[in-house]
Formats: sequence, structure tokens, C-alpha cells
Amino acid sequence: MNHSGIKTILIIDDDAPLASGMQKLLVRNAYIVHVARNGKAGLAVLEQEPVDLVITDIFMEEMEGLETILAVRRKFPGTRVVAMSGGSSVVGLDCLDLAKTLGAELVLRKPFLFDALADTIQKLELAGGNGARFRSSSRPV
Repeated sequence: MNHSGIKTILIIDDDAPLASGMQKLLVRNAYIVHVARNGKAGLAVLEQEPVDLVITDIFMEEMEGLETILAVRRKFPGTRVVAMSGGSSVVGLDCLDLAKTLGAELVLRKPFLFDALADTIQKLELAGGNGARFRSSSRPV
């Protein structure tokens, strides 16, 4: 499958089964996918491999997602960002709303189905003038 907008994706999440499941489903849909366990490792990947999209969790050890979003925006301004989280609030603010304020284009609330992930990527591609095509799956990620 040829994607004319987003071809390479970096998943940053310390939940290894979730990251692996997302990777398998995205690879099956013809994306090149890298995985990192935290923001620090994700930035190291970005230094070596340019990617079109970063999908980052918010709460992680070593370097959390909000800090990661700021670093990606500063060092790799052309890279698109999606934030994901299972919830929680930071000083009364929803962490995903805060992620959007800091530069995430879209957000995903965990748990989500693969269809929600596919829809999110399609929205980004359509916003960039490119159509994405996914194999349908209602499996949870």
C-alpha cells in the first residue's frame, strides 16, 4: 500500500505490548514503524531516522510525552505529532488537551481500537491533501 503523506511512524510508549500491537497493525498497512520506550529513546531514533509522524504516550519514565512533544516541535518542526494517554490530569488540565496546546495535532484516548488509530492517521493525511487506505480492523490496540 502506498501512502503519499505519512510513510514512516515512530511510536513512543513504555507499554511494550501496546507498542508492539500498534507496530504490527501499522506494518500490515504498509507503514515503516519504529518503536521507542520513552521520549529520550524516541529523540535518539529521530536523530538517526527521519519520520513523518510521532505517536507518543504522555506518561513514561525517563522523558515523558509532554516534554517529548516540545522537543519534537523544536528539533524536528516538520514532524507531525499525535499524543495518546489513558487519562489523568495535571494541575486540573486534561493531559491530552495540554498535549494539543504544546503541539500535538491530534490525540487518542487509551484504550482505543485500531480503527480509531487508522482514522487519526487518515485525518492527518487528508489534512495534508493525501488519502490513506487501511484494512479495516475492530481489534483493540
